[in-house]
Amino acid sequence: MDYMTDLVIENGVITGYNGTAKHLVIPSGVKGIGDGAFAGNHTLESVCFPNGCEWIGEGAFRGCDRLSKAVFSETLTCIGDDAFKGCNGLTELYLPSSVREVGYSAFGDCKGLRCVSLSEGLELRGKGVFARSGGRERIKLTKRIKITDLI
Repeated sequence: MDYMTDLVIENGVITGYNGTAKHLVIPSGVKGIGDGAFAGNHTLESVCFPNGCEWIGEGAFRGCDRLSKAVFSETLTCIGDDAFKGCNGLTELYLPSSVREVGYSAFGDCKGLRCVSLSEGLELRGKGVFARSGGRERIKLTKRIKITDLI
């Protein structure tokens, strides 16, 4: 975990990252990922969110084109607009039942995205949550999902 010193954390929120690690485990105690905190990082391949992380801000991982794996915690409730837009390496996506809101184009332009699993109670707000993303060969929806507009 040499990357810990590369994380900029303010009041429990990651606001920036200055490192080049391929795999990140977000430290416990982090409650949120700030807007644009990892945007444009071209080395990050996987990220794992700890229990206690409740939200991911707008454009937080936008353009992280090598990001292929994101493991969300069961405490995550909100994913902001454009949060993972342009993360072409993502092929599968599982959103836990704790997630209640996913913003506009949160997973837009994820060209490699093929399998999406969404849980009960999820609200996809705004248009284009998965706009211009991969083939979405399998989208698993459970009952009681409020969908404004997926693509």
